[in-house]
Amino acid sequence: MPSSSPRRPPLFAYVAVVAIAVATYLFADRAPAPAPAPEVPPAAARPQVEQRAPAPPPSTMSTPVAPVPPAPPVATHPGAPVLPPTATEPRTKDLEIPPEEPQTPEWRLQKTTLISRSLVKRIQRLEEAVREAEAKGDRETAQMERVLLERSRKRMAELEQEIASLREQVRADGGSP
Repeated sequence: MPSSSPRRPPLFAYVAVVAIAVATYLFADRAPAPAPAPEVPPAAARPQVEQRAPAPPPSTMSTPVAPVPPAPPVATHPGAPVLPPTATEPRTKDLEIPPEEPQTPEWRLQKTTLISRSLVKRIQRLEEAVREAEAKGDRETAQMERVLLERSRKRMAELEQEIASLREQVRADGGSP
């Protein structure tokens, strides 16, 4: 008894169509394999001809001319790496870091004094922030600012002791504190 519904293609036909579509997608965007590099004769067999462009005539107008980048380096033998045109030769003498200057007691005293001045300003700002937070009734912010204020005061006391000892060192070395 023949069925009245149209006959569907078998499942493998769907799988084959999907596989062909995927393969086409994957391989259609691929670039072709690069052609093999032509064989270059050894440097001794090539004639050494240097071609130079004729010098441009002198211009009567003074127009700024951008510097021309140097020509890209040429490999000396086949298989030798060629630097890209943006690469530069490393300069070892510029890469040396100069030795650190000696930190004398006088220098440390000046540095510590500057730090303490900055810390005094921070303490004043924190005291004002605590007063404002208390005036607004914001206890949480006031408490956080008090913690920062206490830490800053503790650090200030440490700096004052360090400044006193550095002043003694400077006096002992014969400098003026």
